[in-house]
Amino acid sequence: MQRYQSNGGTPFGEEPPAQEAAGTDQTEAFDPPYENDLPPLPPRPGYHRPSASYERPELPPLPVPEVYEDEAEAPRPPRNPITFSIAKFNQFLKWLLWVIEVMFALRFFLSLLSTRNDNPFISLLTSITDPLLTPFKTALDVHNTGLQWYTLLAMLVYFLVIVALIRFLRLFVTEPEL
Repeated sequence: MQRYQSNGGTPFGEEPPAQEAAGTDQTEAFDPPYENDLPPLPPRPGYHRPSASYERPELPPLPVPEVYEDEAEAPRPPRNPITFSIAKFNQFLKWLLWVIEVMFALRFFLSLLSTRNDNPFISLLTSITDPLLTPFKTALDVHNTGLQWYTLLAMLVYFLVIVALIRFLRLFVTEPEL
C-alpha cells in the first residue's frame, strides 16, 4: 500500500506528535505483490500561509452622504383623544378586514378541495364563518352546489363595506383638502 511522502509537518506547520508508548508503534503492513510496480506518489502539498507583506489595493473614496438642512419631522401627537380613537378604530377595521377575507378565502378553497367535512379545522372554520355568511346563503338561494359562490359574494361585499367605512372615518382624522 502506497503512502504519501510527508514534507516534514502537518498542513498547519505543526510538528507531528511523537509516539510515546511501545504498543502504539506501527505494525508491519501487508504488501501486495504488485505494489512495487506502481510509481511513487508525489509529495503531499503543504499549507502555505500568505506573506505578511501583502497589501490591499487602493479603494476609491466613498461618496460623501448628502447632509440635509432640515431634520426629519417628528410624528405629530393627536390633537385630541377622539381623533386618536378614530385612528385606532381605523387600524382595527383594516386588521378585521384582513382576518375576514383570509378566513373566507380559506373556507372557499378548502371546501373546493375537500370532499368531506369531518376535518376539525374545516369544521372550526365553517362554524366561525357561518354567521357572517348566512345573509348571502339566503340571498343566492344555494342548494348544496359544489362551488360556494356565496362565499365569494360575501368577500366582495365585506371588502367594499369595510373599505367605505375606513374612508369615511379617515375624513374625521385628516386635514381638509383645499
